[in-house]
Amino acid sequence: MNALNIETKNGIKYWAHATDSELDEFKDDITYYERDYVEVKCAKTKRTLVFKRSEISLYSYGELKEESQ
Repeated sequence: MNALNIETKNGIKYWAHATDSELDEFKDDITYYERDYVEVKCAKTKRTLVFKRSEISLYSYGELKEESQ
């Protein structure tokens, strides 16, 4: 599971829990310039976030690890 953080040009920050495949799809959508929109489905809440590519100012991601007991 990954944490994906997205910030738009107007300063609004979003985050989602993304599986490896969902994160790969998001990164592909960001990379291919012919796509106007990117989306990611949050693995935890099951809601889909959709962004216009030109409105994303930055994004970051990292792997979430379970805490050991």
